[in-house]
Amino acid sequence: MKLENKVIFVTGGTRGIGRAIAESCGRQGAKIVICSRHEAAVNEAVDTLQQQGISVSGIAADVSRSADLEKLLQHSIDKWGKVDVWVNNAGLSGGMRAIHELNEQEINEIVQVNLAGTLLGCK
Repeated sequence: MKLENKVIFVTGGTRGIGRAIAESCGRQGAKIVICSRHEAAVNEAVDTLQQQGISVSGIAADVSRSADLEKLLQHSIDKWGKVDVWVNNAGLSGGMRAIHELNEQEINEIVQVNLAGTLLGCK
């Protein structure tokens, strides 16, 4: 158990790469905290990971908002007492479309989550 006694936070940890990171770290003994903007996705992922024997908690939050990031940090501290590793994984994409096919709102959302969310998470 290489990660025993470690607390790892994975933004966007309910699906895709983030879920795989959470699951892999959890199997190595880490306590996991995940988030998504969608509460139903958080609940489903937490339930599934717990059924696999992984110590996991999660809440809904938007990483492009500083107040939500503070809420995430506080959730982890309240639940596990700390954060050892913070993985800025949350991100949006325009799907399999060329950039010129994205409208202004889609581009702004991608920048807010992918760039601002990552920078705020590092802060």
